[in-house]
Amino acid sequence: MKMIPTSGQSLPKDMTLQGSRTVLRARSSRDAAILHALWSDVDTWLLSAIGPYTPESLHSARRRMELEMSSPPGDSVWLTAEVIEGNTPPVAIGMAGLWGIDQFNRRAHISLTLLPEWRGKDYGTELLTTLCRYAFHLRGLRRLEVETLSRNVAMQSLARRCGFKPEGCLRQRDHDAGRWTDVLLYGLLDTEMPSASLDRSRT
Repeated sequence: MKMIPTSGQSLPKDMTLQGSRTVLRARSSRDAAILHALWSDVDTWLLSAIGPYTPESLHSARRRMELEMSSPPGDSVWLTAEVIEGNTPPVAIGMAGLWGIDQFNRRAHISLTLLPEWRGKDYGTELLTTLCRYAFHLRGLRRLEVETLSRNVAMQSLARRCGFKPEGCLRQRDHDAGRWTDVLLYGLLDTEMPSASLDRSRT
């Protein structure tokens, strides 16, 4: 795995975090289309977002992304996930990020959302592992957390495959399509992450 050291709240435009089949790279304005596709899928929104679903045009999604990129929030970093298999050009398949970054306690929440047609192909395992290594090795965090709805079995399985431990249940915390549902909490410490050598050269 090749990983590029970085500082600040986002990756420089020409830098990536690369696995064997996938890449996490800095977002650009051209990613508005995939952001729009992700959040136009109602079930994806319900599983991933923390607010009510509101239909959004592609133009609005692009403008919102450009505003976020021009003034990035200080407690989160968001990346575009791509597949890089074979000799074909990279294909954007989703978004990943760290949010609620707490530099004093060195912890953050972790998020990964893929387009429906790219799920179930084991890309998520590599992407989540890459994101965890970025958080631990290059940002100096010591704890990562996953919060997921109780019905999101796929995310729970992915978290466990990547070493996250179940830590609790927040009963009926979130509203989910007309009903209140439990949120499950998973945690991973830096000492629980398998060690990996980092190649700090450009990709």
